[in-house]
Amino acid sequence: MINRKENVKIYNIGVVENIKGAVNIGGASKPENLEKFRKTLKDLPKKQTIVIYCGCCPMGKCPNIRPAFNLLSAEKFTNIKLLELPDNIKIDWIDKGYPIE
Repeated sequence: MINRKENVKIYNIGVVENIKGAVNIGGASKPENLEKFRKTLKDLPKKQTIVIYCGCCPMGKCPNIRPAFNLLSAEKFTNIKLLELPDNIKIDWIDKGYPIE
């Protein structure tokens, strides 16, 4: 999606490095960052493709993914994607040579 320059909004909802083109929201487990995310989303169309990711720890233990995903769902966004980083951003993104800023 990044290489094809698709109309996608990418949000870093964790406390990790930014992948290319991502907007850093901060850890979505913190209420102030979740509110920042809500404000960032307010002018986007509900059909906008949105990718969220964290990568701070294994996905099953991540404290940030669920609050961000729940917010997007509550705000009625219909094209939500989660970047799958099963272990963390270093192993599953950086070490594979994918772009970061």
